[in-house]
Amino acid sequence: MEPTQLGFEQSRTLLDAYDIPVLGRMIRTLEQARQAGRELGFPVAMKTVSSQIIHKTDLGCVLLGLEDEGALAAGYARLMDNVRSAGVTEVDGILIQPMVKSGLEVLIGATQDPSFGPMTMIGSGGRFVELMVDVAPGIGILEEKDVRAMLDRTRAGRILDGFRGPALDKEAVIRLAMNVSRFMAEHPEIHELDLNPVIVYEQGFAIVDARLIAGDPVQYPRQTDVSPQKMSSLHTIFNP
Repeated sequence: MEPTQLGFEQSRTLLDAYDIPVLGRMIRTLEQARQAGRELGFPVAMKTVSSQIIHKTDLGCVLLGLEDEGALAAGYARLMDNVRSAGVTEVDGILIQPMVKSGLEVLIGATQDPSFGPMTMIGSGGRFVELMVDVAPGIGILEEKDVRAMLDRTRAGRILDGFRGPALDKEAVIRLAMNVSRFMAEHPEIHELDLNPVIVYEQGFAIVDARLIAGDPVQYPRQTDVSPQKMSSLHTIFNP
């Protein structure tokens, strides 16, 4: 089948089983939005969820810091206007999330490679992830030492270690990346996974956006040559 982006609730159900928690509540009406705001606590963020939208911010489909029900209602109407203006015809709903405090924005992504199997990437995330190009890849189900070595090759890893500031919860990020690699290995039908940003604090993290692309299960050799020589070659490719 043609690869498609999974809906938020389906994605969250899959990820929850691997201790990959994504913040928020999906709503489809203004009254549901008001109730979510009251229960989650203001201020909140609102995001349009649609398989036709990849970069929500570019289309004005992310609103932050809505302080009360009045601001939430105005924001709901604004999102609907922006969706129509962008020509988006399929909307799964609106994601309501509690506003989280700022921290280090990290990307954890993964893809299914027909030759090597699941490949997980970790590095600097946020709005400028394509501009930063600060990621390191790992192959297969990752162990702690694998993720540590990946982070050592990124600027994000240096910041986690406390570069010009307090050390952040690197251990939690490592466990999260390991969980992502295991999830991908056990779900070959998930072609792509993006957690961006994962906001990391001195204790813990918050996942505020997740995107899963599903299709026919990807078949790849179970016995793959990942010798040190081949890994060195791959590192050269990904880090020229």
